[in-house]
Amino acid sequence: ITSGVDTNTTITSYAIDGTNTNLVITDSESNTFSVALADIAALVDTNTEYTAGTGLDLTGTVFSVEANGITNTELAD
Repeated sequence: ITSGVDTNTTITSYAIDGTNTNLVITDSESNTFSVALADIAALVDTNTEYTAGTGLDLTGTVFSVEANGITNTELAD
């Protein structure tokens, strides 16, 4: 949450505040951080559409390789 990474600290608790607008996180050193839920929501991608290319199947959110879907053409430079 901060610009640096502290590998000696862990999250000890998290909750939504009383106004339902912030995620409040407390770490093992008793530091408390508050992040606006709107800021988190803005990071969620809800409109990207995916298409399976040559040799792939896309069912729902899962890509898989078609039977015999990888040929020399897909492996070539």
